[in-house]
Amino acid sequence: MPGSGLEADDMDFLCDVEEVQGPSPAAQLEDVRPLLLDWASAALVQRRPDLRAYRGKKGLRTARLDLDLHVKHVHAALQGGAAQDAAAYQRWCTASMTQRGLDAEAIDAGVAILAEALWRFLPPQAGREAIARLAASFPAAKVASGPGSGYSNALVRPRPLEDFPQ
Repeated sequence: MPGSGLEADDMDFLCDVEEVQGPSPAAQLEDVRPLLLDWASAALVQRRPDLRAYRGKKGLRTARLDLDLHVKHVHAALQGGAAQDAAAYQRWCTASMTQRGLDAEAIDAGVAILAEALWRFLPPQAGREAIARLAASFPAAKVASGPGSGYSNALVRPRPLEDFPQ
């Protein structure tokens, strides 16, 4: 840059936004996805033994697949999915899960456990954003997304899975 004392190479740091801001919430979710799904599916099976669809080893695999559908939706929403997509996803998900014998309360329980898993495994800012996207798709679920509401409050962490009776 003539007259400024700066060379063009000195300005490269302005071009690399990811390096300055860190990875996007969607990239952070993708990084922890396997661990998040392992934890969330185990939590769902342990906390909701009343759900026939999630009993035994096959049930654990089914829980993991169901939760992965939600994670894929949240991932897409974090990459810029529209609000219409959230409503369509919620309708489709409710219809398909109901066909398999899961009622709205069971779906909401899975969504709440997934929200807890997002908070446990993602950095606070990415966790808040992911939970907000999940909550937008399932407004009836008990997914807290405001300050002081549990999962999204940086000072409040969910209890460890081991604290819940089997």
